[in-house]
Amino acid sequence: MSKQQRKRMFDIFSTQLRNYMPELAEDLVICPHCGRYIGRSGLNNDEPDVTRLTLAHVIPEAIGGRQVVLACAKDNNDIGSRFESDLVKFVKAVRAHSGDGKTKGRVRLPGVDKAMPMDYYRDSDGRLRFDVYKPQIAPATLEQAHSYLKSPDRKIDVNFKVELQIGRMSRAQRAVVISAHLKMFWGFGYEYLLSPSVKGLVKWITSDPSVDAPPIAHLSITQGTISDREIMVASTESGNGVFVVPVVKPTPDAPIYAMLVPGPKDVSVEYHDSLRAESVEGYEWVGGGDCVELPGPENLAKPEYHGYMHKIWAELIECK
Repeated sequence: MSKQQRKRMFDIFSTQLRNYMPELAEDLVICPHCGRYIGRSGLNNDEPDVTRLTLAHVIPEAIGGRQVVLACAKDNNDIGSRFESDLVKFVKAVRAHSGDGKTKGRVRLPGVDKAMPMDYYRDSDGRLRFDVYKPQIAPATLEQAHSYLKSPDRKIDVNFKVELQIGRMSRAQRAVVISAHLKMFWGFGYEYLLSPSVKGLVKWITSDPSVDAPPIAHLSITQGTISDREIMVASTESGNGVFVVPVVKPTPDAPIYAMLVPGPKDVSVEYHDSLRAESVEGYEWVGGGDCVELPGPENLAKPEYHGYMHKIWAELIECK
């Protein structure tokens, strides 16, 4: 992790924060996970985790995420270990089944006492393959498997159990929400993070995993292509604006997992889980699903992007 990159990000975000909070007496940034204000000393590697700044990937790096923001090391590490791993396992399992890469799991054969660790993937001929890890299998278990597979009484069509490491969906969905939140912060910076509609989300991110999510739910989008710098915009029947933030599309044919975010002045819009874009009730997709390019960190401190998110929201309402 480059200290030079963290310093560059600190300069960008602290400059933008002063645009919204000119009364600040020193250069500060805000952790998007916990809302803690952190000064330039957070760039030092010997700082405690609660005040040490680190680069947080918007989408987990293990599934292709490249965009990063600054966050405190404590919350970034906690979120990575508690939620991101389940999203990574889910995405890798979907991709492996579609012929893109491998995922880990276990396979259990009839008459074999224990499940055997294996790699699960689809080969170049489109066949599903299960490669077991012989060094990790007890000799007795391996002998049982060999005996079964060599038995002349074995049926050609074998019913066996495969357990893939797909992660816990509640945690994977939580990771989708966190990634969408970080993407909005990556794209709009403190104009987004300081919006009234985001306060509850920041509290929820660092809460106990058993706490219910705020009324900002994930959405599965099956239509169109959205780049990693774009979001969709929509309006409700009542005229309130929302931003649709795509997070990850496991395969070309899979839905995009995304999140709905209220417009910057809206703190009361209610959403529903697991909706598909073509059947959403109460939302009008502006222009058939218009996309807006996010400014990104390199543009956040520029005067022409001050208030940019509110401008998009205002134009969205006008379209309604």
